[in-house]
Amino acid sequence: YSLSQIVDAVSEKLGVAADFMKNHDLHIHVPEGATPKDGPSAGVTMVSTLVSLLTNTPARSDTAMTGEVTLTGRVLPIGGLKEKATAAWNMGIKRVIIPEKNMVDIDELDAEVKASLTFIPCKNIDQVLKEILVCSKKHKKDMNNCGESPIVHIHKNSQTHNSITAKNK
Repeated sequence: YSLSQIVDAVSEKLGVAADFMKNHDLHIHVPEGATPKDGPSAGVTMVSTLVSLLTNTPARSDTAMTGEVTLTGRVLPIGGLKEKATAAWNMGIKRVIIPEKNMVDIDELDAEVKASLTFIPCKNIDQVLKEILVCSKKHKKDMNNCGESPIVHIHKNSQTHNSITAKNK
């Protein structure tokens, strides 16, 4: 999906100016990696960053995250949770958002790492956004459901173009 499609689809629901793309140029370059499956686990981070940027809503600084995102917004399990959790712990992170299906991998972590981190399992991107975005009263007013219920829904439309739309209440 293109960034302009994302912005057009969610602008009203998220409080983003409808003409945002006329005044801004955004480019995200994700090069094809030499290693298969190198990078998909950054999906939740990329979506969270875009929503944070477009809504001018800060993200928590004490939280790391990992997870692949499907076109329907599901968060898929990742590999290497032990290494990722250990890296987060080494950086002083306190919370880690992970795919719900990776909760079974927590047992593989070193005891000190496991005891020091709070793991937040998520099934979909809406849960991730609820956990990562810092919603002030202003944001809750501008973004009716910030921190309370799903914000966006990612889907593939009938013309095989990917898009993100605001979830209607």
